[in-house]
Amino acid sequence: MSCKCTIVTAAVLLMATTAAHAQDAQERAGELKAWREQCNHPDPDLRLAYLEAALETNDASIERICVRLALQSDNADIRNLGLRAAIAQRDQIFFEVSIPPQLQAEYDRAVDDRDRLKEMSGWYIVQDYNTIQSGLVFDIKNSSINSSQSDWLPLGGRSRSDDRYRGKASIVGDTITWQGNAYLARDWTCTLYVRLNNAAALEGTFQCRDLWPYPVSASLL
Repeated sequence: MSCKCTIVTAAVLLMATTAAHAQDAQERAGELKAWREQCNHPDPDLRLAYLEAALETNDASIERICVRLALQSDNADIRNLGLRAAIAQRDQIFFEVSIPPQLQAEYDRAVDDRDRLKEMSGWYIVQDYNTIQSGLVFDIKNSSINSSQSDWLPLGGRSRSDDRYRGKASIVGDTITWQGNAYLARDWTCTLYVRLNNAAALEGTFQCRDLWPYPVSASLL
């Protein structure tokens, strides 16, 4: 009899716990839905205020919802605030790098010419591409939603950034411009210019001195 009572009690407790979790989940879903609606309010001023409030919650899910909506907005002020928020939330940003079309054309022409390919292997553009083709990574320092500028330190071909190699990233509207030494094959100044697209990603180019620019892109979500 005692055994049966124990089993029944355990079953009741399990049902109560499950019901409590279900209720918590429903309440949480309602909270997230409310934030989604608020951060998508038709009044742009209210949307800005709700986004600022969302960022003060320190709730990752709420922040993600509202920042995503801001990045996908067609309002310039909201997109700018969303971009600054997305950068301020990060310690690092990763850009996918594509081969410059001009360099690809040179490879296509030299496909069976070993001497030409050997010559090309010494080109600065090829050496740099070999270093960053797996990704262009920057450590982000001193970023804040209240500032349009932050310090970006490129990793180059290293596993960690070097404080001697850095540049200032500036956000203007829905674009980011960075200029500095990327510590690649030479001590040259490089420039990153990217713009926020409608898919909440940055797209643009990375160029060192007068070499061909690399097409780059980075997801912000």
